[in-house]
Parts: sequence; structure tokens; C-alpha cells
Amino acid sequence: MFELASLIPRRQGPVDGVGMFFGAGVSTSAYNHTLRLNRDGVIQGTEGSYGTARRLSAGAGLENFALFYGGTITGGSTVSNLLTVFDGWTSTILQREDVVGTARTILAGAGSKSRAFFYGGQVGTVYSNHLTRFNDQGMLDGSELTVGTDRGALAGAGSSTTALFYGGRTSSPVNALTRFNWMGSLLFEGSTAAGIRDYFAAGWVESRMVAYAGRINNSSVNHATSFTDTGTVTQTVGSTGTSRFTLAGTGAGDTAIFRGGHNTSTDRKTTFLTSGLVQRLIEQNVGTRTGAQSSAAGSQ
Repeated sequence: MFELASLIPRRQGPVDGVGMFFGAGVSTSAYNHTLRLNRDGVIQGTEGSYGTARRLSAGAGLENFALFYGGTITGGSTVSNLLTVFDGWTSTILQREDVVGTARTILAGAGSKSRAFFYGGQVGTVYSNHLTRFNDQGMLDGSELTVGTDRGALAGAGSSTTALFYGGRTSSPVNALTRFNWMGSLLFEGSTAAGIRDYFAAGWVESRMVAYAGRINNSSVNHATSFTDTGTVTQTVGSTGTSRFTLAGTGAGDTAIFRGGHNTSTDRKTTFLTSGLVQRLIEQNVGTRTGAQSSAAGSQ
């Protein structure tokens, strides 16, 4: 472990409606780009470069901190088990970085109550069903677990009681849904009516998880799907916004923010969806660094 700043005192809560994006990259490079964005598409503070550059990591937001875990270091050959902890909601302050748990990339993250969950992923050709949990101070919470379906390129989001993880792939895309309570106990593992999808993003908005874009059978899509906290599909929209994959997503108050992704020149494209899967703002290019293969965490 190495300390980069002292932990600040806990505040009474985060600024509602703000999401934080970290990292970016392509197959041969990675960045440590940070960007805080509110529900209205306005950059909060200034963009920065903090922590260890990597791509295809996962993010989870807790009350006072934004956590980013795993991913691939510059060059693409080194898979990371690095945890990067930010004071995410009033300023972009890097608190610390720790090497902890099982290294993997294309994993998913979700914040639920006072815990951050990181699930699934891949190392080389091996897919994972590791669940790594951190407490609200960003410290490892109990032992890592192996549970549910091995897969990578999935997405997750969490409410105050539940963490949901959907989709992903092994040798081919899957439509698996895995649900944990806020303590990390498995509540459900099985298929879902949402169907197959991989390399997409998700965010928690009001009482729904919103999943967006990604790939179906190796083709980019702009589908949006919402789930209740029990994993029931409530709505699907077949076409909204720009089709792309390896994007990042997060909930920010009453809005899910999805940024970046690959599909021609969409690397900074940002889409704002309500829990009803309606575009709340016109899509726009936000920020200066590519948002492809980055990760995101939202305030609860």
C-alpha cells in the first residue's frame, strides 16, 4: 500500500446527481483521466490525471468515496488488482491506491449501502466469478468469494439493499443475472428475460438499474433496459442514442450517465437517460480525453 493523501473526515453525504469517470484507453495504451459530471452534463471542477493509468476497470460509488478496481495497465499485457480510492463528490482527491484481491479485467462494480462490490472479469483466457467486497472506507471486507457464473464484460449497479450484475460473456455472450444483498450474500443466480449482451454499462437511477448499449452477437447496439432491485425487467427500448460498446455508466441522482465507448468517433459521446429510458438531455461530446474503456462511479 502507498498513501497519497490522508483520509478526510466523513461528511454528511455526497452531492446528489454527480458521477465520476476514471481511466480510458485503447488496445495499446491506458490513461488515468478523471472527470466529474453532473446530471445536466456540466463538468464539476476540472478534469485531471490521478492514480495509475488503466482501462477496462470497474467503478463503485459509496457515500463518501469513489472506488475503481482492476483493469488493464498500459500496453495491455498486465492485468491489475489495484484499488484506487477517491474522495469523489466535492473534489477529485486521490486518497490512496492498494494492491488487493484477485487481478482481473472487464469486471463490473456496484455500490450497495455501505459496501462496494466488484464481480466477474477475465485474466488471459480464463473468466472469473470472484466477488471482491470493500467497506465504506475502501478497505477489503471479508474474504473474496467465488459464486455464480464465470464471465467478463458484464455490468452492474446497486441500490441501498441490492447489487445486480447482468450479462457478459465467456466463449459467447450470456444472459445471466446475479443478485446479492448489501452484505454480499447471493440472492439469485439465473437467466433473465433481458437477453444476451456484453461490453455494455449500467447505472442505478431512482428505483431501477438501467443497462445501456454494448454488443449483441458482436454488433454494437443502442438498446436500453431497466430492472427492479429484484432483477425483474420492467422496460426495454430498442433504439435510443448512439450504438457503442466498452462505454462507462453510472447513476447520478435521477439520471443515468453513459460516456464514451467504441463505434467510429463516439469516444466522448455522452448519453443521459431517465429511469423510464427517455433521453433527458441531447447527446453531447463531453471532456477532452477519450471515454472508451473507462469506468464510472456515482453518488448514492
